[in-house]
Amino acid sequence: MKKTTCKTIGGVCDEEIRGETAEELMANGKQHLHDAAETGDEDHKGVIQKMEQMSEEDRKKWAEELTNKFDALEEA
Repeated sequence: MKKTTCKTIGGVCDEEIRGETAEELMANGKQHLHDAAETGDEDHKGVIQKMEQMSEEDRKKWAEELTNKFDALEEA
């Protein structure tokens, strides 16, 4: 299992995000963003809006970069 922070993967806080795979890490990061936004956190809402406005190509590039960096992340 690897760990990183919300901020490290494009978010705004130091909340730890964990995952067994890059895909799981991204899914857990997305869940964290939505959970924080549901509590009224405007900064996390802004990240969601920014990501929704990204082109499909930019989203794929972001996911590819995170996947390529996954092995170098700290073990949880």
